[in-house]
Order: sequence, then structure tokens, then C-alpha cells
Amino acid sequence: MRRVRFSGGDRIFSQGDRSDGAFLVIAGTVEIRADQDGQSYTLAEIGPGSLFGEMGLLDDAPRSATAVAITETTCAVYDPDELKRLIRHNPDELLRLIRTLVQRLRDMDRSYIDVLRSINQLPSAYTRPRN
Repeated sequence: MRRVRFSGGDRIFSQGDRSDGAFLVIAGTVEIRADQDGQSYTLAEIGPGSLFGEMGLLDDAPRSATAVAITETTCAVYDPDELKRLIRHNPDELLRLIRTLVQRLRDMDRSYIDVLRSINQLPSAYTRPRN
């Protein structure tokens, strides 16, 4: 694992890039954004203790978003073999990774419901009272 410093405004990686590392924010703030149909959407702003860039390492896919340092930022960088080794030999890190991914799924669920509500297309399963 190596440490890398970024100045505010530095692009850490771009959507579509080959996934070659996962980043753990040690200090600073990073914006995660995705481009779709010519528009850029902020997905998250993350800070110390947050892991990002790991999805492409886990599924061997290109980057699904762009990461930009908002402030001066220091990250620990894990190459693919380091991340796999960390996951295999450190159950606490595996649990942390799983929690990160689950939290992102929960956030996406809330966002999906908010969008459906805003366009009055919320399926009845989300509006039915529960007993």
C-alpha cells in the first residue's frame, strides 16, 4: 500500500478508466460523480475512513464514476492484489468493505424512492400501509 496526495481539484480517476486501485481517504474530501447523457451528477462526497474505487477491482469492470479531490487529500492506495490479500486475511476489513457496499445500496434505495415520489410514479408496494 502506498500513500498519494492530491490537491483540491485534482482528478483521481475518470469514469471509464481501467480499475487499477482502491483508495482509502486518510485526510481530505473527495467527490464521486458520474456522467450520463452529457450531465454530471454528484453521487457522494466522502471523507476520512471512506473507501472508493474498489468496485472495479471486485468485478474487473471499468470505473463507473469519476473521483475528484475537493480539498487537499491524502489516500492510501491498494493495488488489486493488495486488496484481495487484505480481504482474504483480514476479516475486519472484509466486513468494513461489505458494510460500505451495503450502505451504498441503502442510499440508492432511498434515492430511487425519492425520484419516484418526485415524478409521482411510486409503485403501490411503497405506498401501501404495513400492518
